[in-house]
Amino acid sequence: MKRMIGFSILAAVTIFFSGCGGGGCGGSCAPNTSKNPTDTGGIVVPVDNLDKRRFICIDKMMIDDKEYAATCKKLIVEDGETLNNGEIYGLLKDFDDKPLYKNDQPYICKDAENVVGEGVTFSSILQKNNRLYFISQFDCAIGAIYLAEVDQFADGNIVLKEDSMRFVSQRDEFGGYRHQSGSVTPWQSYLGSEGYEPDARVVEGIMSGYDSTAYEYIKDKFYEETALYWKGDLKRSNPYFYGWANETIIDANGVEHFRKHYSMGRFSHFTEIVMPDRRTVYLTDNRANGALFMFVADKKEDLSVGTLYAPKEFIVKDVNSTYMKFDWINLGHTSNRKVKLEVAKKLNFSDLFDVSAVSSDLECLEDYMLVSANGESECLKIKNSVVNETILSRLETKRYAAMRGADFNFIRPRGLAYDNQRNRIYVAAAGYANALFENNYCGSIFAIDLTDTKIDTDGNLIKSNFVADKIYTILSGKEQSYEEGSPYAGNECSINAIADPEELSYLDDKDILTISESGKKHVNPMVWNYDLKNNRLIRVMSFPIGSHPVSINWRRNIKGYDYLIYGVQHPLKGEKDVILEDTNSYIGYWGPVQIIKNTIK
Repeated sequence: MKRMIGFSILAAVTIFFSGCGGGGCGGSCAPNTSKNPTDTGGIVVPVDNLDKRRFICIDKMMIDDKEYAATCKKLIVEDGETLNNGEIYGLLKDFDDKPLYKNDQPYICKDAENVVGEGVTFSSILQKNNRLYFISQFDCAIGAIYLAEVDQFADGNIVLKEDSMRFVSQRDEFGGYRHQSGSVTPWQSYLGSEGYEPDARVVEGIMSGYDSTAYEYIKDKFYEETALYWKGDLKRSNPYFYGWANETIIDANGVEHFRKHYSMGRFSHFTEIVMPDRRTVYLTDNRANGALFMFVADKKEDLSVGTLYAPKEFIVKDVNSTYMKFDWINLGHTSNRKVKLEVAKKLNFSDLFDVSAVSSDLECLEDYMLVSANGESECLKIKNSVVNETILSRLETKRYAAMRGADFNFIRPRGLAYDNQRNRIYVAAAGYANALFENNYCGSIFAIDLTDTKIDTDGNLIKSNFVADKIYTILSGKEQSYEEGSPYAGNECSINAIADPEELSYLDDKDILTISESGKKHVNPMVWNYDLKNNRLIRVMSFPIGSHPVSINWRRNIKGYDYLIYGVQHPLKGEKDVILEDTNSYIGYWGPVQIIKNTIK
């Protein structure tokens, strides 16, 4: 008999953390130390083992010169129990939406042995039909998305509604894959992402037994795991099924609809955000040689048809300064429907490109072009007999854009946020491989000014009032080594600065940019509030050692209340002598508060 292991929603009477060990904060959970280094404000850096192994949350947040008091509360947690309606939060399902089992146990997407993936990633709250919905996605080779309704009490506190959890089917879009970060659109749908798209050339090589000297045919355990989705038959899968932006829409009847946006291109999607015009979308490509892409839809609130653009850098030198700007390469106009028809054909890489060997001096045969879109040099030539170039630009976006002259110098661009006061976007990245920017091991936040008039590289007007133009750095981490015996030993970056920033969320009209860290360069990854007006960093959350902060996003005016959503992924990973329950991932929120909104000038 198969044993059911799952998750439960905390009841309303237990949503507040009990003491410090439960992961809460409040005034009773100040770190157990009086040592306070040159501090940025907010919570102090944990230095003893107890504090390093628990979640600490600020209980008073200063926003726009006003103090708001609130606590952090768990919303949903992995705890080994099924929900009342029988759904298991994070359970993976096959193409018939039937539960998957591995080693006779429910196959749940979390950081665990025999699981190919990391667990819960981005979660948020949607307001639709005068109701509230909680949506949550998971980063595994077989992607999962879950939806539940939300009950809000008179004091603003929220819980998930009993018997409301349901699995969001992705069967009509070839299943899901490695869901990363996300955002809520202005029309209250959920915009998600599939990261680390399988390399179609590698997959074809492995499946066909190509000579490994011709290309780096490293086994892809994530792609191979998709066989489980297809009843164990990997031949039913295809690399072009995966690597797309996606949207979950709740209709007027409360029914959810999942769709992949093939018109937005295929690459390692991390975050997509929609501009105020409800047409322009920015998308990050989370690779060591990554990029920021731009998509302009034909119609408001309909992302199924539009034009995709890839970046081209150029440096400007004037009498006062030197800075970098973007030009935009038009990759063509198409629709989800047209691209999906080609995806359904299960094409191979060799259907799209001819390949020749790369010489020792990095040269190609005549008619072939040297491309390094995926971190490895290739000599490619487009085949014209299978798909047209616009379709090719979606199936192999990075390779095709590189052949058109696009630049991929962002180093792991991930989080995105829009600043409505300055009309600019922020990008969290590990760095920028351009001589104009100082290489920063600890990562940076980049600002990009937007313009309402810009011409693409073909000489055509881009039909958007939110076109990325000038880019510069506004905040960076600082590499610092702490000696053995120091209370901060093990941190690779200054404890008073950001380290490997990942997700961003801008608090509308309040000059606060909230930043989460990946968890790789600080012993305890942090969430910060960056006060843009006063140029001040404030620590607001400290995550347990071994964990990964996820799902950082502000939700404003949820029936009169504001919340900062957060997630704690695989806490205490790699630690010994831990209680199993303390290693479960969970989603929570800081709040509720009622932040007065400024009048936009």
